[in-house]
Order: sequence, then C-alpha cells, then structure tokens
Amino acid sequence: MGKYLRLLIVMFMLAAGAVLAVPASTNALGFGSGCNSQLQKVETEEGVTSSQCDDGDGVPVVVENAAPAQESTPPTEDTPATPGTAQGDHNADGVQDSQQSQVASLPNPNDQAAPGSYVTLEVLTPDWNIKEFAPTTPEQVDPENVPQDSNFPVGLFDIKLENKTLEGLIVIKNNLNCNNIRSSILKKACLKLDAQLAAQIEARRDVEVRLLFDRVIDHSDWQVQQYVDGEYANYDAVVKDEVVGFLRTTITWTLRDGGEGDLDGVIEANGKISDPIGPRVAVASVAPVTQASVSTTAATQSRLAVTGGNGSLAVIALIVLVATISVVGIAIRSERRA
Repeated sequence: MGKYLRLLIVMFMLAAGAVLAVPASTNALGFGSGCNSQLQKVETEEGVTSSQCDDGDGVPVVVENAAPAQESTPPTEDTPATPGTAQGDHNADGVQDSQQSQVASLPNPNDQAAPGSYVTLEVLTPDWNIKEFAPTTPEQVDPENVPQDSNFPVGLFDIKLENKTLEGLIVIKNNLNCNNIRSSILKKACLKLDAQLAAQIEARRDVEVRLLFDRVIDHSDWQVQQYVDGEYANYDAVVKDEVVGFLRTTITWTLRDGGEGDLDGVIEANGKISDPIGPRVAVASVAPVTQASVSTTAATQSRLAVTGGNGSLAVIALIVLVATISVVGIAIRSERRA
C-alpha cells in the first residue's frame, strides 16, 4: 500500500504545482479576468485618473485605449457594409484591446505611407497569449544584414507568445518518470498517461495569428518574410482585404512551437514562440496607400473570447490527478484479487 500512497503524493504535488502556476487573475476553476495582477494609471481627456488592469501583452493600457474609432459605412457596388469600431477596440470584437491578452494594438512608426497608423495583432488560437508585440526594422533586427534590393513598407514586427497550459503539460510529462515505477500495472498506466500528454502537447503546438492594419493597402507585390540567422526567408501567409469592423488589409499565418516560425532558440515545444516577421517588396515597388473602393473579398468579423488565457491549465492538472487516483484504485483492487 505504501508505494501507491507515494505515487499519489507525487502526482498530487505535480497537479498542485500546475494549479499554482496559474496567475492570480485566474481563479481555481480556470475562469480568468483577462488581465494580470498589475494595474496601470490611466488619465482620460477630462483629466480623470483611474487604474486599469494590464493584460500583459507588453503594450501599455493608455496606448491600446487610444486606438481610433472607425465609423460604420453603407454598402457600395465594390464594398460591403461595415459596422465600424469603437475607440480602443481596433479588432472590432466588442471588447477593449487593453483588456485582452490575445489582442495588442499600437501605432506603427515604420508604416512608410502612414507613420503612426494603428496596427493590431490577434492570436486566434485558444490558450496562446501575447507577451510582446513591437514594431521594428531590419536595421534594428540585424544591422549587418539589411536587405539592399527590397523594402519593408510597414516594417517588421517582433512577436513573442506564450501558452501556460502547454507549459504545464510539458512540466507534468517531464516529471512522470514511468521507468522508475516497479509495479507493472502502474507502469502501464503511467505510460498510457505519458502518451496522452504527448498527444495533448502536440495538439497545442500550432497557433494562428493575424495582423490587422488600419486601411486597405496595395499588397499585390508583398511577400511575407521572416528573419532567420542573418537572412530573410519567405513565409507562408495569407494576405487579403477583409471586413473586420471596417475594410482593411490583414495578414494571417500559423506558427509552430519549437518548429516553423518559432525562433526562440528551443527546437522542442516549450510553450513560448518568438517570431520577427513582416511583408517585403522590391525597392521599385513600394506599395502606396489605396482607397477603400478596391475590390475585395468580404469576410465575417473575428470574435475573440475574453479569457485569462491560462485557465484550462488548472482543469487539466485536476483531471490528471483524478485519473491517477482512479488508476491506483484499480491497481490496488487487482492486486488484492491476485
């Protein structure tokens, strides 16, 4: 009986550790407030100062709240109707960007046609959250390898993402140590759990992200590229004009933790992704600003749920604990019958 008790204690510690890894803004049942425990002082135009939660995406609350509103527009022969956006809600999902860890909006000083125009990064995959979103340039990324035959009309974007749920699954899997279990029944159960965790980790490695610009831009010559080891390589991304609150140009692509698009230096999944990326064109083809009358493909608006981003980690940890208790109970009953 002692060996089963020891196993229960070990699994309880693993599960408890995973639960404790959930930020304070997420309660024990996994329902988050959408922002972390830090507060930022925000002053309104009327001079009223208040404290607002910081969503942890690396962009100050006051910057995201300043994203300009866009009025709704009626349909025309070339464009669909657009509902518009409220100030501070640049991705048009009905929630302030400053209160969502999966959305970050800021002015882009590297937009050659409209310096300071707002751009938004959306994470479209659950549990993945933005830790950093910042405009950058080839000169800042690598001064020794600045392309001379091409241009980045809206600059590059330094993107860092994290997934606390995935991090917790990896921690639990790495601490199973199934080979150290002597009981054949428990070892078999442990190996089954290890395989299930591996499947869960694999299923969470891919993350879809989208950049939203503040207008329609001529992207006919754009080639999305990523900086990799001193060079800029083409990256598979979808660039199109769509209605997300209003008609605008967007870029959508998929990153893989520890794989394609992830340049954090770790070749295996670790719950973190780093990705410097941006559209590139030949020097003679720098894209000018176009009018919204350009023929486009209309799409439905994106609706992102407001979550703490890490809540399911606690639920997964508790499921692992309950499953382990059930396996141990079955093993005890089997040995008693024997």
